Amino acid sequence: MTRSAGNNMARGGMLSLARLLSGLVRIKIVALSLGVPGVGIFSLLQQVSLAGIAIVSMGLAMPIINLGRPSIADGDMREAGAVAGTALAMVTVNTALLLAAAAIAGAMLFRQMGMATLDPLLVWPVALAIVIAAVSSSFWEGLSFLSDRFDIYVRVGIAAAVVDMIVTGAAAWAYGLRGAIIAMPTSAIALTVAYAIFLSRDVTARRVLRHLSVNFGQLPRLLAYSAMM
Repeated sequence: MTRSAGNNMARGGMLSLARLLSGLVRIKIVALSLGVPGVGIFSLLQQVSLAGIAIVSMGLAMPIINLGRPSIADGDMREAGAVAGTALAMVTVNTALLLAAAAIAGAMLFRQMGMATLDPLLVWPVALAIVIAAVSSSFWEGLSFLSDRFDIYVRVGIAAAVVDMIVTGAAAWAYGLRGAIIAMPTSAIALTVAYAIFLSRDVTARRVLRHLSVNFGQLPRLLAYSAMM
């Protein structure tokens, strides 16, 4: 095993441990703050969020990585930027569709899920959590691996887990279920901000970002990878 592989394994272990411990603390605080009925509703909304992220992101991190790496190796930043930019455009279109669906049918979804007592406006923190996390988990995560910066992926993941634990726990403790729901976008926002800060300092990532473009010729390859994911 090479030293680099060993370091990556250690970093991955640190990330898993940080997510596990912060998740346990957050769940404990939320459970004490919301009680059984509140935890049930909050858990259901989290599952809705996870499903929405998968749909909006379309698993596009993998094609960004696998289709972009040969171009990076050849020094063709325009091609790498076209792959990443087209994937980002696809997620942006999906984001617009999801926000429109939230505006039209968000309150109805709450009623159908047995949450008619919730303020219909609380659909927006859930929708924002979905779209911001979708961009982060597809574009920014893909860019971190495309740039061969697993260390950034780990640091960003740990930071987001800790921020989510603190903000969600505090919001649930202070404002109950409403506070916990409003805090749902916290982790995604932390991920996006941290990725933007760290990757802006990476030479390869900056070069790809400078060459972002939308190329409809990339759609078949991106969609093929997305279908496999």
